[in-house]
Amino acid sequence: MVLFFHYIRRLQQAGYEIFHLLLLEGKSWPESAVSNYVAEMKRFGQFEVEVVRSPGFVVHGRTGHRVDQAAFAEASEKASKAAPDVIVAFDILPAWVTASVPTHARLVWLGDLHFQSFFWHAIYAITEDLHALKRLPSALLACGDWKRIYRRVLRKADDVIVSSGSSCQQLARLGIRAKYEPYPWPEAVSQPRDRMPPERPTFLFFGNLVGLGSRSALHFMVDRVHPRLVAHWGEGGFAILLAGRGDLPEWFRRRIADKREFQVLGFVEDIDGVLARCHAMIAPISAPVGNRSRILTAMAKGALVIAHEKAALGNPALVDGETCYLAADGDGFVKRMRLAVEDRDAARAIIDRARHCYRSHFHPDVATEKLVERVDWLVARAAIAKGRPEAQVDP
Repeated sequence: MVLFFHYIRRLQQAGYEIFHLLLLEGKSWPESAVSNYVAEMKRFGQFEVEVVRSPGFVVHGRTGHRVDQAAFAEASEKASKAAPDVIVAFDILPAWVTASVPTHARLVWLGDLHFQSFFWHAIYAITEDLHALKRLPSALLACGDWKRIYRRVLRKADDVIVSSGSSCQQLARLGIRAKYEPYPWPEAVSQPRDRMPPERPTFLFFGNLVGLGSRSALHFMVDRVHPRLVAHWGEGGFAILLAGRGDLPEWFRRRIADKREFQVLGFVEDIDGVLARCHAMIAPISAPVGNRSRILTAMAKGALVIAHEKAALGNPALVDGETCYLAADGDGFVKRMRLAVEDRDAARAIIDRARHCYRSHFHPDVATEKLVERVDWLVARAAIAKGRPEAQVDP
């Protein structure tokens, strides 16, 4: 929602009048929150909101998905009444419910692809508990359902933007052409504090602790990284700090119960201060899905990032030894953690390049401009097509 806010505000600043159809599930966003949101956004330009609520717009069962037909129909009707010149759908659900709404141009922005997320969650569930194997067939059915939905819905789009570089190839297999664009992630670009990491090698892992990224990272960290760190620095010879929203999964708590190197901090207000006391931020996210905002946060805040090489599939700006350290396996990861401690000059150079990379690609002033340019192009193309149907405009 943070990055959607920046996209929408930039479209307002470009002179577009915004009709925002909010699709809200469960108890999310009470009416007071909606009112506050409308009041905030009206400060920047013409802005209207309609809300459609549902306990679950799409629910997946053992034999396939079920949609809330009434909510879909309500959303389509409200969007049609707005008579939009351009539809900008933030992710697949809004694109789906507005697929039949008349418009001159249709742009779809996509986050993590559901069929990828469903698959990898199912794999990690089996790793954690073999009883989850019986749920694998239904998970694979859900993946197949989502692939068909993406293919059907996105074929109606004039432009498809993906927030993760790896999604381009996944969608190409479905016959969908998409382009990767860095997304706006708001962080104050700060000079590194005078870093005073302790003598003991200390590293920070942070983020939403319950998502797919963290799930894969916790597995890689405890299985592939921790034993090798103990072999090198000895028991208690290093520290891995764990911070973020949500509770650590029970399986992971059991695995680290006797490992004093892990320190659970919970939610941390001053993440800058914690980063300043660490040699690096580690992101051993081995699932080949997504473009991780925690990495962008660390880059903007002047921290050295050590990530799994699969993180670069989602964010091609991540280059080993240039904007971060990347590793493919446990040995490579530990090697780069050692470099973070032993070669601080190299770390500072990487930090400087990473901060410049963030400013050049992911700062809201830069990333939101890309979306406006694409919307402008769609509007211009539609205008030309109405005047001269044979006209062609190159993006």
